[in-house]
Amino acid sequence: MGRPLRIGLVLSTAGSVLNETLRDPFLRERVALVVADRPCEGITKLEAYGLEVELIERPDRSEFCDVLLDRLREREIDYVLSYSVEFYSERLRSAYEDRILNFHPSLLPAFKGMDGFGDAVSYPARFTGNTVELIAEVMDEGKIVMQTVCPIDRSRPISVTRHRVFEQQCKALLQ
Repeated sequence: MGRPLRIGLVLSTAGSVLNETLRDPFLRERVALVVADRPCEGITKLEAYGLEVELIERPDRSEFCDVLLDRLREREIDYVLSYSVEFYSERLRSAYEDRILNFHPSLLPAFKGMDGFGDAVSYPARFTGNTVELIAEVMDEGKIVMQTVCPIDRSRPISVTRHRVFEQQCKALLQ
C-alpha cells in the first residue's frame, strides 16, 4: 500500500475555513506543508494546530510560485488547497494540473473574482453558495468539482447567509 495522501496549504487570508476544518484529524494529519505569501491572520490559527507555516514573501508573483513549486516537490505534495488571493504562474499550474483546489465563496461561473459573495448578494440573485474548483489557466474558470447552494433570504441580515456559505465551505473542504 502507498503512503498517505500529502496535502499542501497556501494561504494569504484569515484562514477561517481552514481553522474550522483542521479540527478534523483526517485532514490535519495529511497536511505536509503550509505556506503563506504574506503575513496574515491564518498563520496564527494554523500554528495553533502545531503546523509550521513558512512565510514566502516575494515582490514578484512568479518568483513566489517558483519557490512554492520547489517546496511542493521537496515535500512530495499530492494536492494543494489554495486560500491565496493571488493567481499562480503557468509553470506552477502546469506542474500541479488538476491538483490545486480553490474554495470560492460563491457560485461559479456566475460570480467570479475577489468578492464573489458580495457580487451575488448585490445582484438580485436568489441563490448563492460555494464552489470547489481545480485551478486552470484563467482565474475562477477551472473544472468545477463540487458546488453547494443556499437561498439568499433578504428578510434576514446578510451575515446569516454569509455564515451558511462559510459552513458549506467547511463541509466541502472535508468532502
